[in-house]
Amino acid sequence: MNHDVDVVVVGAGFAGLTVARELGWMGARVAVLEGRDRIGGRTWTDTRMGEQLEMGGGWIHWMQGHVWSEVTRYKLPVAETPWPDTAHWLVGGDRRSGSAAELLERMNDGMRRSIEDCMEVFNRPYEPTAGDGWRDLDRLSVTDRLAELDLDDEAYALCDAMWSQNFNAPAATGALTQALRWGAVSNGDWQLLLDICSHWRFRDGTVSLANAIKADVTGDIQLGVHVARIDERPDGVVVTTADGREISARACVVTAPIGVLGSIEFTSALPREAQQVAADGQSSQGFKLWVRARGVDGPFIAMAPSDEPLALIQWEHAFGDGGDFTAFSFGTDARKFPVTDLETVNQYVGRLVPGIEVTDFASHDWVGDPYARQTWAMLRPNQLEGVQALATMPGRVTFAGADYAHGWCSFIDGAIESAMRAARTLRERVLYGADRY
Repeated sequence: MNHDVDVVVVGAGFAGLTVARELGWMGARVAVLEGRDRIGGRTWTDTRMGEQLEMGGGWIHWMQGHVWSEVTRYKLPVAETPWPDTAHWLVGGDRRSGSAAELLERMNDGMRRSIEDCMEVFNRPYEPTAGDGWRDLDRLSVTDRLAELDLDDEAYALCDAMWSQNFNAPAATGALTQALRWGAVSNGDWQLLLDICSHWRFRDGTVSLANAIKADVTGDIQLGVHVARIDERPDGVVVTTADGREISARACVVTAPIGVLGSIEFTSALPREAQQVAADGQSSQGFKLWVRARGVDGPFIAMAPSDEPLALIQWEHAFGDGGDFTAFSFGTDARKFPVTDLETVNQYVGRLVPGIEVTDFASHDWVGDPYARQTWAMLRPNQLEGVQALATMPGRVTFAGADYAHGWCSFIDGAIESAMRAARTLRERVLYGADRY
């Protein structure tokens, strides 16, 4: 087969950009095909409500070594999301209030015990399927674990709320092993996990890193190109776009999320377990919501269990001099609780925060987005084996992305980690060494 390029990369999120950069530095000819009209994937720095906002993923931390090495490489400034002073939380539909420190204390025992075996189950977090200790646990949900802890109503509601916002889905749909993996990469410390998930961000947006990596990509990045078919053959791979164009290569890296795999025809069958994951989809079917509001003094956090429209809303920063502020929020079900109009958003937010008035809002429907079909990747029970089968597939087609990461799955760090792994794998398997694998 004559090869148009050495590697076709499907997707220009952080995994796609990183693997293209790394392969280019190795001397490979690379073409990146991205369905959207922009780079960044499920991270998206956009201008809404008169300011720059992260419509998708955004937080990073120095405990996430792969992304922090990129912060260092490109000398990117970071900024803080402040920890709030006051807190509100719902228990059985009743709102309670106190300090943010009190909120943490009331959920501390339950959260600690919910992941207390994480370092035993995943004692090598970057080899998640090493050993068999995880197998029996993978059939369980997070709420199965919470039910074992004999928590009072308040502690249970708070732990359900915390895990539901982490999963961007009701905790009942989320795999216990997913929670334990996050715990393991946080050294078993749930409050460290909370800090990693929600404290530090790029000062100039995730786009600052995306553009920095893009500038180091030597290959061609083609936007607005939908990949329809990936045909793996003994001597190469042929990628067919929706408009019928064919691109031949020695190998292909697929960085599409789990939710999108069903829209691509693979002529070499995916592993059986992986096919089931692609058919079922993973758990995160919620939404991220930004609001401009007034009526509340100072930083706050509010939480609610997964049967409420919003699991979390948190003050981010003041806006202007008139008492307005910007806050972010997460809901667990984008279809059950759609974000459609200002009146609805005020109803959602008003259940959690007394006295608040929302004057504007911004959100993106990631669940309806044809190039996402989900928010960040959080697995359901019985899916870990299937996703890891994709991450370790043999042959000329390999997978990379936050969905398939070994360590910080569903984070920017995981996307970069899996891309580094994929680039080295293709170097050894296909590109060099007499084109063998």
